[in-house]
Amino acid sequence: GASRSSGHSHQGLDIVVIPGQVIKSQISGKVTRHNRPYPNDSRYSGITIVSGTTEVKIFYVQPTAAVGSNVNAGDNIAIAQDISAKYKTPMQPHAHVEIRENGILKNPEDYFA
Repeated sequence: GASRSSGHSHQGLDIVVIPGQVIKSQISGKVTRHNRPYPNDSRYSGITIVSGTTEVKIFYVQPTAAVGSNVNAGDNIAIAQDISAKYKTPMQPHAHVEIRENGILKNPEDYFA
């Protein structure tokens, strides 16, 4: 992925959202974690869903599905947050999606109809 000023590469796909928008699951699976993409900023969160060897992480969303719950593809799982509020430079509000199969990063676009 594209490099960032912090030195790490951008993994995954940023999808433009409207803050407050309902986010749906791309896969059927189990919610295994509510993430904190920024350890020192609890305003932003995420969700991880696992099905077999497939793991989906979505950041900059407020989870509505509980850890340990089973979800189906298309179920409401979160509400989009406004990540643009974190940065001083203009940024489009977005959700960040990472999908891995057997630990290998995949193109999230392949999971959207």
